[in-house]
Amino acid sequence: MKLRRLALCLCAVVLGSAFLSSPAVHAAVIGESHPAQGITAQRIAALPIKQRAAWLNYLKRSEKQQRADRAALAAERKQPGYGIPPPPEEHAHDNSMPLDKDSYWYGTVEARHIADVIVSFQTPAGGWGKNQNRSGSLRLRGQDYVPGNISNFLAKGDFDTPREPGWNYVGTLDNGATTTELRFLALVAQEMPGRDGERYRAGFMRGIRYLLSAQFPNGGWPQVWPLEGGYHDAITYNDDAVALAAELLTAVGNNDKGAYSFVRPAMRREAAIAARRAVECILATQVVANGRRTIWGQQHDALTLQPVAARNYEPAVPSTEESADLLIYLLSLPNPSPEIAAAVHAGMQFLKKAAISGYIWTGQGTPDGRKLQAQSGAGPLWARYYTADTIKPVFGDRDKSIHDDVNELSLERRNGYSWFNTEPQKALKLYETWSKAHPAQIPPEAWRDVDPNNLVLIDTHYGQVAVELAPEFAPLHVARLRALVRARFYDGQSFYRVIDGFVAQGGIGEGDEKKLAHWPPLKAEFDRPVGDDAAFTPLGSPDLFAPEVGHVNGFPAGRDAQEGRTWIVHCPGTFAFARDSAPDTAATEFYIVIGEAPRRLDRNLTAFGRVISGLQYVQKLKRGDPDVDNGVIKPGRGRDPILRVRLAADLPEKMRPHFQVLRTDSDSFADAKQKRMNPGTSFLVRLPPPVLDVCLMPVAVRRVK
Repeated sequence: MKLRRLALCLCAVVLGSAFLSSPAVHAAVIGESHPAQGITAQRIAALPIKQRAAWLNYLKRSEKQQRADRAALAAERKQPGYGIPPPPEEHAHDNSMPLDKDSYWYGTVEARHIADVIVSFQTPAGGWGKNQNRSGSLRLRGQDYVPGNISNFLAKGDFDTPREPGWNYVGTLDNGATTTELRFLALVAQEMPGRDGERYRAGFMRGIRYLLSAQFPNGGWPQVWPLEGGYHDAITYNDDAVALAAELLTAVGNNDKGAYSFVRPAMRREAAIAARRAVECILATQVVANGRRTIWGQQHDALTLQPVAARNYEPAVPSTEESADLLIYLLSLPNPSPEIAAAVHAGMQFLKKAAISGYIWTGQGTPDGRKLQAQSGAGPLWARYYTADTIKPVFGDRDKSIHDDVNELSLERRNGYSWFNTEPQKALKLYETWSKAHPAQIPPEAWRDVDPNNLVLIDTHYGQVAVELAPEFAPLHVARLRALVRARFYDGQSFYRVIDGFVAQGGIGEGDEKKLAHWPPLKAEFDRPVGDDAAFTPLGSPDLFAPEVGHVNGFPAGRDAQEGRTWIVHCPGTFAFARDSAPDTAATEFYIVIGEAPRRLDRNLTAFGRVISGLQYVQKLKRGDPDVDNGVIKPGRGRDPILRVRLAADLPEKMRPHFQVLRTDSDSFADAKQKRMNPGTSFLVRLPPPVLDVCLMPVAVRRVK
């Protein structure tokens, strides 16, 4: 199997991979994960000078706290008469700290025992280890604070090899540790407001102090604190470490439902500040690919903010499950800032695109193990990992290889990891309501500026008409029009043929033949080859006149992939040159489509622009009679004049209008298409089919000056 090694530590991760439709044909190893770097003094020294002091202080604080933790355990073990007890038993997927009981239960003997066990295992730093049964025995003097938490699959160079096997995950946010203990203690403390609840309140506040101390200068949290090195030092979204910490601190800072009244006001204020800093970190680490925000990785380097790998099989790419929970947290925040709203909208767009339908993740307990299999009507579900740029699923194995087909993984890894999930469905459901109160604002990067060299301004008695030209489709015709405009050819001419529901034609008409002689006929440019300079965004609906329709740089276009040709289609506002019967006879006369799209003209006349402003003024032009002289208005019968025509680039900057057009390859336009296709209005008794007409899909334009 061919191996294409790719660097997987960039924010805009590039992993060219096939999708799931035919894994047997396209399955490949497409990359290899590389170990994450820990936080060191040497790495901090490479940061900008202004950032170094905060990070050095953080590192020193971590080292000092780890020495204190070790010293406390050593002091317990030095006391005479005590042997060293065995470490606590590891208890994966622990559910011994329920958070959903009736409030009275947290005052029972059973709940108090769990709270006592929690307090007994609190580390000197104030945090807790993971994978322990909190309903078991109290910690013994000299006993390890945490179980071993050593992987059974360690091999040479394994990313999960502990720096020191006897001191592993001593204080962590992994698997819900620390935040779950804190929430449980708070529930017990509420039911025991007197002296009996003092130790639980004290333990809670020590735990909050732990979160405040462990928070990075940039607002994130590591998986383990005091720091343990490797991927444990990364900003950890895996298992919702940051999200759960931020949610808890938000609740404490707001004194949610009065549940944290026992926390000192000063600490509540610190918690609120820490929660806001966490949000800043979340926004700063949202992965950007091809200039667009996507979602988040499981881990991000604390110093560079780039996604990094964790365990051998957890690659440095966006992860849907953790990202869905980050988005749910952002959705919960009242009065979201424009930055938060933009992050949410972008993340939800990615999740919508990443949804997989027609497949099931099945086979648990069978000899062949779990596999992804096609099943009509199944889904949606989401892969755990995706490439940022192509939104294609990827999967990691214990040998650090990265695959584009989950069925190619080793049996142990296929069965032993959550490769697929439905958490995004929950986030998207909440988003439906949230987005109504906070509609998406089109981000600045979704707009493109109209080149003033391609902006033609036609002045009429009714107002100014702005036409954007498309030289990528018809360079000869665009060059001719620019020359005609600069020669003042159209000034004082008229719209002499205006047919209601069809076109408005302007120019010299049957005028001065001598003047026309200076402008010989042009070779037809009815279509052009498909190319990178005319990136085509499919509409996604069938069409009667073209094998495929969509948009190119905002212009409605058709495409024939077999012929390798593309062209501008005749929609309302399309700007084109008229001609005689022979194809190569267009020279000076233009027309603008003003009515129903005359699509029969596609590829029969050269269309090379569209009206982006002022079409309503063209609609006001005096009409001719289509049954008399084919709609030509005779001279002296009230033709509307063309006052003047100018190229925007030729105007002084102060007089030059500036327009922006929505990029038709943007997420914002994709969202607009979805809304147009699925209106979801209560007015309609029968919903129309989810299809679009390319001429009825408006492309937003705004004047910015």
